[in-house]
Amino acid sequence: MKDDGSAAAPPGTAEQLLFTVFRTDENAAPGQTTAIRLIGLLPADSACVSAVGNSEIALGIPLGSVPGTPEEIRTRLEAVLTDSALTGWSIRPS
Repeated sequence: MKDDGSAAAPPGTAEQLLFTVFRTDENAAPGQTTAIRLIGLLPADSACVSAVGNSEIALGIPLGSVPGTPEEIRTRLEAVLTDSALTGWSIRPS
């Protein structure tokens, strides 16, 4: 992983900003449900889920798919996580 939170991708694929979203409330929806809700609230074609667990989601956002710096993209993701459908989930501090 690079200092800006991005990671080198396999040859032929785009580099990605990697974020970990985790469950902060055991009564919140499980990861599989939350991943679908989360992706539905993001701009079209802006994200792909790398891995989904019951209490953690690894989210990769291809560089260039969303305008802005890594910090601006993180801020927008944090704003998406305030939606009531994602209650009980948060982004891991960088």
